[in-house]
Amino acid sequence: MQVTGNYAYVADDVAGLQVIDVSNPANPVRTGGFNTSGATKGAQVVGNYAYVANADSGLQIRQLRLGFPQTLELLLPAEIPFYSSPIASAVTTDSGLPVTLSVVEDPASVVNQQLVLTGLGLVTLRAEQAGDADQFPAVAQWTVTVTPPRLDVRLVQLVEIQSANPGIRKGSPAPVTRDIRASSCALRPGTLAG
Repeated sequence: MQVTGNYAYVADDVAGLQVIDVSNPANPVRTGGFNTSGATKGAQVVGNYAYVANADSGLQIRQLRLGFPQTLELLLPAEIPFYSSPIASAVTTDSGLPVTLSVVEDPASVVNQQLVLTGLGLVTLRAEQAGDADQFPAVAQWTVTVTPPRLDVRLVQLVEIQSANPGIRKGSPAPVTRDIRASSCALRPGTLAG
């Protein structure tokens, strides 16, 4: 462990390097740190750099800086109907900085920062915000399900009326409305059955 100014830098074995604010010795507060992917055995801080001894990967040199963490938020429900595409601004951050969205696993793509659904199933999204002088970078990943669209199908029943002319039938529509899932009938989005 090393104390520099108001911060203690603790080599915390498999928990990595921990940064503790000790400005109030009666109430130390963890303010940051990082995982070193192995057992951290020691650390030395010089200026803005931490020199970390790791039992598995040897010496690691990390730049230290103060900043604020960001929270990324997905603005989509867990299930998205297929017809919702394209979707703009699906992710925001509490810092207000721009977020880059990408698709890790189909059926979707990102075009001009809009989510474009290309099929049904699970879509894994990744959002990244690079940070700036005051904000730390942020990365988040979510999985959403693209579901078949809910179709409203209107069934019209014609009632025959006798006419003086036997070659002419007059119909009077009597609408009957049903909600049908696209997967439960022969209709698919973009098709018309007749």
